[in-house]
Amino acid sequence: IKYAKLSIKDGVKNENIENALNIINEELKQEAENFKQEYKEEIRENKSLSAVMSDFFRYSYDSTDVYVTNIDDKYFSIRVFTYTDLMGAHPTYYISCWTFDVNTGKELPLKDMVNDKEELKSYLCEWCEKNKEEAGLFDEYKDTIDAYFDDSNEYKLEYYIQDEKMYVIFQIYDIAPYAAGAIHIVIPEGLRK
Repeated sequence: IKYAKLSIKDGVKNENIENALNIINEELKQEAENFKQEYKEEIRENKSLSAVMSDFFRYSYDSTDVYVTNIDDKYFSIRVFTYTDLMGAHPTYYISCWTFDVNTGKELPLKDMVNDKEELKSYLCEWCEKNKEEAGLFDEYKDTIDAYFDDSNEYKLEYYIQDEKMYVIFQIYDIAPYAAGAIHIVIPEGLRK
């Protein structure tokens, strides 16, 4: 189990970004601990197998693949890839994103970055319909989009800022098969605040 511990370069001072990194570090650590607890029993059982078999059963967790996608006078945005291997057909990954207001230090959920949640939902449905064949999307993509926009859903639609554009991410298996990878969709300027 590996996870990143982020910090600001020595000599650079920005209290809001330092606080943002502390929030991200705590979440990365907690996610790693959750993984460890969730699979502890399975790992214990696999270690009790013969030496040959225990070499085969090696679960892994790695969230050290980190990208600062934006840092300017308004937004600090970061993207983290978390890779897991549960000894299935192939390893998998999940992309977590955080965006903060540099001046206030406040984390900015997606709803704070778009003019209208329903317009964003409509746009994503239209994008998927238009790109369904080329992107190899599942027929049920609309159900997934509906679920992300259901306030009772515990899952959040991840987003990040890069090169003055805002992207939302559909994780692997959300709206397309594993081979298609995560789907990153640019949000038009007119939908952003």
